[in-house]
Amino acid sequence: MLDQTTLDTLLTHAKQNGCEISDGIEFRIDPSTGVGGYITKVIPEHHKPLIKIPKDFIITRNDAMRHFKSNRCSSSNPNAITQMYLIALRNSNSTKWQPYLNILPSLDNISSPLIWKHNELEVLRGSDLYIKSKRKLKDLLDEWYTVLKELDLCNTAATEYYQLQDRENIVIQESYAIDSFAAYLWASLIFSSRAFPSLVYDSAATFNEAFLFPIVDLLNHSDDSKVFWRFAESFLTFTSEESLKVGDELYNNYGSKSNEDLLLGYGFAHDPNPYDLTSISLKLDDHTIKSAQEYGIEMDLNSISGDSIRFDISTQDPLPLKLIMFFGYISKLKSERDITVRAVVEGLGQLQAILAQKVSIFKEKSKFAPNTYDITDPLIIKNAKTYLTAQRKLFHLSEDTLVKKVKAIIKVFKPLSFKSIFKAEHEFANSLQLSLGISNYEELVSKGLTQHALLLWIVKIHNFNPLKKSPAYSFVYRAFGDVKNNIKIEKDDVMEYMNFYKTFFPTLSLKFPKIYGVGSWSISDFIVAGVVMDRLVWLRKSNSDYLFFEKQSFDGKMFA
Repeated sequence: MLDQTTLDTLLTHAKQNGCEISDGIEFRIDPSTGVGGYITKVIPEHHKPLIKIPKDFIITRNDAMRHFKSNRCSSSNPNAITQMYLIALRNSNSTKWQPYLNILPSLDNISSPLIWKHNELEVLRGSDLYIKSKRKLKDLLDEWYTVLKELDLCNTAATEYYQLQDRENIVIQESYAIDSFAAYLWASLIFSSRAFPSLVYDSAATFNEAFLFPIVDLLNHSDDSKVFWRFAESFLTFTSEESLKVGDELYNNYGSKSNEDLLLGYGFAHDPNPYDLTSISLKLDDHTIKSAQEYGIEMDLNSISGDSIRFDISTQDPLPLKLIMFFGYISKLKSERDITVRAVVEGLGQLQAILAQKVSIFKEKSKFAPNTYDITDPLIIKNAKTYLTAQRKLFHLSEDTLVKKVKAIIKVFKPLSFKSIFKAEHEFANSLQLSLGISNYEELVSKGLTQHALLLWIVKIHNFNPLKKSPAYSFVYRAFGDVKNNIKIEKDDVMEYMNFYKTFFPTLSLKFPKIYGVGSWSISDFIVAGVVMDRLVWLRKSNSDYLFFEKQSFDGKMFA
């Protein structure tokens, strides 16, 4: 663990090498947050640089290429060679860099899931972080082996280690040898937690290229801190635009990071985190995903993998429009050209069930008992619980947003409520009560007879043209006529409805001729009514009400 003497040695060494640190800043070690910079006296002109580091006191990719006498590194990670250089420096006892290297945490002092033991990582199973940790470690193993070969550092031991690894349970043995995977993992974590974009001092640098920025990298992170990194007159500078008072901590800002990013790269998590992120992955057939793309549903290409598609959910956007539209699309009937309002609420109902399940799963997972997983490290326990709890809250936020969205859709489109129809149409309700042996709507639902009642009511609307007496029902009447004029009834359709039909007819027409003795009540009429029900009706499970939505296209922009 880092102590104050080692920290002070670095600060003195840095000043001897041309670094300038405002005398209003004190770097010290806090027992709970580690190293931090604190304001010890008023800094009147906070727009001026608080820290200035000469360009020859940073660690860059160019330094690495000179060291290895290489002008290229084909790895997709532009920092791979610089990470190897950091390992080389650690083994060199460099007078210039040793005080800086001494303050860098060792591998066992970094709490990233990338170095958690197999049993510790199991507590995250079922989460995005579990999958990403496994995938990232595999990628780093391949990256390490590729770089070793390119720099002619590969040997028999490294090759055997690489080839013998179980990719699902990679063994990490702490070592800082130049050809060690553990050393490369350490260097990678140092870069992910401390490096800055090389674009700060080199406009020709690639977007992901980074450098190590001593002293400035001692500052802790705050999401909303306004800071600037600049390069001028051979110095890289750090400026804070915050109003700083004596006793305040001086923060850097790593940018908008989700808890997954923070844990993987930095070894900590926040709750609440305004930039937190999770996702929903759906396994569907290739044709559905492709046809959704062709229809025009927005989706990120990198979120599609074979027959799976992933949608991100964030604190900033807990229910993305493209997620709403995708579920509307997969709930669209084959006979429908456009995504209808009914299809959207139907899809949102399916999505709500998924979200509710996620909330339940993460609620249970966040209560894990450390001894069940043989976890003793308090920081791992804290980070795992923070992450899992934040995931639960994010899924709950998404579900809550969805419920509000459905209410907004209902308010705008004003669907017919079958519960209200049942209570308002006394003669129709009475016929059902006497024939089905029920006393109210709730009993109709509890006995599973609501769909029977819906079919009867839809045919009734067809027989009693509502255009004059009940114009609000007219879209149901029109939908029935449209289906009847275009449907082709097959023998299987008739057989499907035969038992239903025999249950009610001719009994209803004899007992209640004023309703069921007027117009056409043939089995084909009920087949048509079934199609109408599919096209117009949605069950609102929260109150067991069946809502009739007029057939119309859903304009997602109205609810974005």
